Amino acid sequence: MPLSNFSDFYSVEKLYYSNDFDTSHIINLYKKNLIDNNFGDLSHLLNTIDKVIKFGDIITIKEFILQIPKKGGNLSDVIDFLNRYPALENSKNLLIDSIAIINNELEFKKGLDSLLIKELLWMSERDQYVRSNDSLFKRYNSFIDSSNFSLLLDLIKLNNNKLPEYHKIGSEASTCLNSLLMHMSIQNLSYIFPFIIKAIRDNGFYDNTNILYQIDRNHIGNDSIFRFNKSTLKLYPFFKE
Repeated sequence: MPLSNFSDFYSVEKLYYSNDFDTSHIINLYKKNLIDNNFGDLSHLLNTIDKVIKFGDIITIKEFILQIPKKGGNLSDVIDFLNRYPALENSKNLLIDSIAIINNELEFKKGLDSLLIKELLWMSERDQYVRSNDSLFKRYNSFIDSSNFSLLLDLIKLNNNKLPEYHKIGSEASTCLNSLLMHMSIQNLSYIFPFIIKAIRDNGFYDNTNILYQIDRNHIGNDSIFRFNKSTLKLYPFFKE
């Protein structure tokens, strides 16, 4: 999928928050981006359904809800989401096809890589364990960060030289991957950056804004800041003026 999916999605968001749009037009734009182009993760989808519900289009709402298991959700997630909207849940026109939900969930699970998921969950668990205690953090932070960096490179190599994609690791492991990347040093993040860029372009990674935040906060208090090299797809430091 083209990188334009990101700009397309955020342009629709901008239109929504402008409060100057035709309802049927913006619904079609959301459907094209999130359903037809299969853009986004579970959070993109749920946030969009929140908006679509306000328009009262039951047919479209049902269509979006059926996408939840295609992004790693399950029937319980659908029920929990609908519980937030009692009027909608009790609507006679909103009959959710539980069989279709379960079938979509099973189809999504077929594409998951259990080893990638297990490794990312484990890496994140020990990362959080060390960060939860000041004494442990001071003693083991460097070791955990360097070993997780090495392990992630191994996983990338195992995954055909690609950052583990959302459709292979699902929502929970994707959150773990994002956390690991956020905790990396700027030097290690720079090395991973070409794989991140490719995953964004291939519609497999959606935490781009968090990565930009991590780069930005690395600039605070440092003598150098980092620029993006378009030819190498890496970050490189240069001294501030």
